[in-house]
Amino acid sequence: MADALKDNPMKRVYACLVFCLFLAGPAQPAKAQAVDPALIRTFAGHSDDVNSVAFSPDGRHALTGSRDNTLKLWETASGRLVRTFKGHTAMVRSVAFSPDGRYALSGSGDKTFKLWEVATGKLIRTFAGHLDWVKSVVFSPDGRFALSGSVDKTLKLWEVSPWTKPADGPPVLPPVVAETPPLPDAPPPSVRP
Repeated sequence: MADALKDNPMKRVYACLVFCLFLAGPAQPAKAQAVDPALIRTFAGHSDDVNSVAFSPDGRHALTGSRDNTLKLWETASGRLVRTFKGHTAMVRSVAFSPDGRYALSGSGDKTFKLWEVATGKLIRTFAGHLDWVKSVVFSPDGRFALSGSVDKTLKLWEVSPWTKPADGPPVLPPVVAETPPLPDAPPPSVRP
């Protein structure tokens, strides 16, 4: 047997592998992944990756945005799916609640972001203007404006208050936004003669 192993290097490699497997013992079944005891609940319902999540201001709901082109609203206490928002033609990259929790924003790979009424799931308005994916959306602290960030390397400020009504009355008109001076380390704007 030793002479046969000397003459054929492949047989030597094979013999070493067999010997190593013998030393290792029988194969052990894969161990189940331990679940962290801090885990409270798993929300399942999207048909593809979840890209973004947000808590409602009161913490009673969660909003998710997915590669399946939808948003989903969940009850956090039970994990129950409340509703699915449909309207994007590409993956939802970002979601956000308004400060009062009555509205939601969603940014998408379809180069738009959308304003939704949370209570009904109704699409209120689609905002277009980016040249590439909208990767991030957020409401201003007073809920009257939205910011959208895109792969097109721009950040855009939008008025949303004409389409959102405060709980106690008619729509709030946005204030006049004055041009802000450049930051100290920014180059000065060009001056025309």
